[in-house]
Amino acid sequence: WVDGCFLPDMVRRFDAWMAELVQRPSIDSSRVGLFGYSAGAYAAAELFAGGTVALAGLGLGAVHGHGQSDLSGIPAKRSEGIARKFTAFLTRMRSHNGIPWIEASHAVEDQQCPLKDAHAIIGALSERQEELGLPAVSLRVVPAESMDKAGGSKFNRSYHGYMKAAVMRRDFLAALLGFEQPDPDSLEVDLESALRSARTSLPLLQIAPGDLEHEDIENQDDEVDDEADLDFEADAAGPYKVSRPLSKGSGSRSRSRSRSPQRGQDLPDEFWHSPGVRLHWEDSEGDGGVDFHALLVHSSSASDKDPPTSGWPIAFFFPGLNDDPAQTVKLDWASIAPEAFVIVVPARPKSNWWFIRSETQHWGWVDG
Repeated sequence: WVDGCFLPDMVRRFDAWMAELVQRPSIDSSRVGLFGYSAGAYAAAELFAGGTVALAGLGLGAVHGHGQSDLSGIPAKRSEGIARKFTAFLTRMRSHNGIPWIEASHAVEDQQCPLKDAHAIIGALSERQEELGLPAVSLRVVPAESMDKAGGSKFNRSYHGYMKAAVMRRDFLAALLGFEQPDPDSLEVDLESALRSARTSLPLLQIAPGDLEHEDIENQDDEVDDEADLDFEADAAGPYKVSRPLSKGSGSRSRSRSRSPQRGQDLPDEFWHSPGVRLHWEDSEGDGGVDFHALLVHSSSASDKDPPTSGWPIAFFFPGLNDDPAQTVKLDWASIAPEAFVIVVPARPKSNWWFIRSETQHWGWVDG
């Protein structure tokens, strides 16, 4: 995401896809949530700022931007334009149309998506919110002990493994879908203290040959960039992904091919299916399509089995770079659902970091 090229046409394509789904009679278009984690949080932020779908809530977990706020860790030959891209990204963040509620969750120790960049993004979004007379972004700091895997452990060395802690919460989903917002007092943090802590140097990440294992969801989706033939590890140091050649057909790391997608023209009004079915929407303008998975999630309440007269609430979740949409949609959303809702998880376009096209081979740092 540091030196790639922004793709506004891709943002427009995904916005058109979202708009088409929320207009269906079975969906309550007044209760649309959008959230993402890591690279997916970047995508959600771009869609919120440049899209046309009216949202009830926005959730950003471990968000990063396009470019970087400074040149720390950037080789001189790659430094040109990086700060300018981040400035342009923040300008886009200040152009949104407003929303009732935004929450950003971040870890002070996160070595992949620095808190100082997230702070700048939150500030840009909040600045526009306040211009429109709307609440500023609520920042929720995720402590290391609350992460999905212990911060600094073998499977979370970069303190970036906290997707579930960030977005898989009942109060979060309730606010995202316009139902009930968390008590703001429970989210208050001393941001300046958090930023000072973030500036404290953490030990350089040490990666042993046997340590490169994904911490949560295996990437088995066929939308991963086959051209580069690389497996991107979600637990690398700094703002870059560690990559290594894939061993095709070797055990748990091999890719599984999902069934052929059901095409957009064949989708019924109630387009959600069993989690294993990959759906496809095609742009009527012929500008490409979107593959996605969808599921109707029922809460533990017996009263939400029948469709509401206004339609089901819907939440669009953009996962991290290495997370398989088919696996993500099958996570235990029902246990935290405040009410029944439709969850939709898109597949990342091939060769893209969601809405950024890589202009170079993937690169980063390895210590050792």
